[in-house]
Amino acid sequence: MSDLDLALTEEEKGRFVTFFKANQKDDLLCPLCKETNWLIADHLVVPQIFANGGTQLGSGVAYPYVQISCKNCGHTFFFSAVKSGVVMPAIEEENDG
Repeated sequence: MSDLDLALTEEEKGRFVTFFKANQKDDLLCPLCKETNWLIADHLVVPQIFANGGTQLGSGVAYPYVQISCKNCGHTFFFSAVKSGVVMPAIEEENDG
């Protein structure tokens, strides 16, 4: 990600496009307006975690997503940024004790 505004770089967007094309069987049809024109958002999004009857604010577990939106009506899909290769998975440190 770009250091200045945390926007996805062209390389990161390219990794998502590669992932998407490798997994796409047919054109992705918007379920609302039936168009096939999509826009990759410039930033990753992270939903808030819901646990114990409420949202958890602050630090903790986060699941980053790439957001694509229909250029016509704005209907939006979310894809795992880790699974798509945009973000590398966290490496767990070995526990010596």
